[in-house]
Amino acid sequence: MLHVPVVQLNVPQAWRVGRVTFRPAGWLAGYTRGEAAPTGTAKAKFLAYAREQMDAHQTSTAEVRVRWPEKDKQSILDAAMEHVRDSVAVLLLYQRTRYPRVNTDLQQFGIHGDVGAVAQSYTVTRGRRIIATGHRLLGIPGDWTFSRADAVAFRNDPRFVYLDRALRAAPGRRREFQRRALTAVRTRSLATAMLREQLRVVLLATALEALLAAEVQPNERRELGEFFRIAQRASYLFCGEPDQRYPSRPPCLYLHANSKRAMVNALEDRARRGQQPICTYFWDVFDLLEDRNQALHRAREGFGRRQVSRHATTTEQVILYALEWVDRTGAVALADLEAEFEAFVRGGKATSN
Repeated sequence: MLHVPVVQLNVPQAWRVGRVTFRPAGWLAGYTRGEAAPTGTAKAKFLAYAREQMDAHQTSTAEVRVRWPEKDKQSILDAAMEHVRDSVAVLLLYQRTRYPRVNTDLQQFGIHGDVGAVAQSYTVTRGRRIIATGHRLLGIPGDWTFSRADAVAFRNDPRFVYLDRALRAAPGRRREFQRRALTAVRTRSLATAMLREQLRVVLLATALEALLAAEVQPNERRELGEFFRIAQRASYLFCGEPDQRYPSRPPCLYLHANSKRAMVNALEDRARRGQQPICTYFWDVFDLLEDRNQALHRAREGFGRRQVSRHATTTEQVILYALEWVDRTGAVALADLEAEFEAFVRGGKATSN
């Protein structure tokens, strides 16, 4: 077994997520205390060194099974660490689902190298005179502790049961939507507040693209059209939550329109009649995708913390409602969602579940 400390995370009991088992703080030291007394100087020095390393395991430990080779250990370590990262990403999404008021602008927990906390010093001068000095804290503000009730609820939430099963499956045997969901979750987890706003916007949009974008061939020129389609698919999944979601009501003009121009024309026509059917669900998604284009193709740098936080919340909502949909329908590919969406729009009226 490979054991990796998870910075600032406390779990109440052994908690398996995918191929990784998270252990409570101090578990590893107690587990290895029964190690037989050393019989040689080299063995004694090795054990003393190993126990010093365990000082890093003051919070929870991630445990993952490995086959330890005589040589080429780096590839084994790299593969194991990816399992840990994926399971941590799922727990981060679960944390914000279970505790919606958690500040998404703060890193909460993770493995060394991915997250951290640092006091960043600064000094301000005017001419040769020092007029201010101090520091600001970046990164993790403190430990995060899950309860036993959280661990139980995780097993009873079908969205996270789906992710758990996807993580346990061999990568080559995962279904298309399992791969899309895991890629979306892990990409979302990378968009931490330690990054520039520009990069966070790109990562959040990439998470949505991984989840809901159809494949675009190198010579095709329909990227903007696909952005429009992503926003429609997302709207179909979560517009009207919690009680008025599709397909319990007829499709609106945002779902009927086959292009952004057609949608704008329909909106203008309704505006002339005194109607203002603005869908915040659709525009929240489309605004993120347009901001992504601004960041990548126009090198825009500043978006504002509030805007980026809203994008983060939108991304997580879409992921969670997509997980709910795939669990309910048993779908395995994006084509299943597209077929359901098309049939619903063509019908022009609400359908039964």
